[in-house]
Amino acid sequence: MRDNTITTDFQSYDGYDFTARIMAHPFVNQTNHWLKELGIGIGSMYGNVSGKLSDFREPAQGIGGIPMFKYVDGTAAAGQIFEIAPQAYYTRGSFRAFGEYIFHSQEVQNITAQKTLYNQSWQVAASYILTGENAIFIPSGVIVKQNFDPSQHHWGAVEIKARYNRLYVDPHAFPLFADPNRSATGAKGWTIGVNWYFTSQMKAMLDYQQAIFQGKGGKTLGNHGVEHLLMTRL
Repeated sequence: MRDNTITTDFQSYDGYDFTARIMAHPFVNQTNHWLKELGIGIGSMYGNVSGKLSDFREPAQGIGGIPMFKYVDGTAAAGQIFEIAPQAYYTRGSFRAFGEYIFHSQEVQNITAQKTLYNQSWQVAASYILTGENAIFIPSGVIVKQNFDPSQHHWGAVEIKARYNRLYVDPHAFPLFADPNRSATGAKGWTIGVNWYFTSQMKAMLDYQQAIFQGKGGKTLGNHGVEHLLMTRL
């Protein structure tokens, strides 16, 4: 869920960012080790920015997400921004898994106050390729053994997947920077889905997601406390 942008595709504010990421494969040279395909890493961002702060949405990208946290009018980014994100991924045969934790701090201000807010989130995700291809971490996702060709009884590759994620909003955001009756103090969600790879470069996706938005005292937030989302993409 991105800050400092009024869209989900690019950032729009005054200032600067420095970003870096380090990845390692500690067991890559051990031929038969069961952790050979383990990757661990950490990413970080630091900057000094000012300007409009975006709403938090779930899902964060694409069309149809529900705004579940909104800063009160007049609140803006006003200084240092810092983020650190340790992460890990693992593959073995047709199975792959990924996890990450994100700690994010942002100086904000309005006519009432100025404060640094600390938000946190994490996710774990896993998938399994039913048609036997090996799982690898590349943009296309799977190297298909037999491309989709019904005349030859070839149906491509099929992958099932699941994810669980949590978001924790800094309680100091309320009530000076966000209305606790309209904005969530946190969110949790899960997703299940299937990917159908026609080739290594083309796939169809079908995902079902349920998200729960938490309000004051940990209660479900108003009439929009639960989101059910069915999403497809080619």
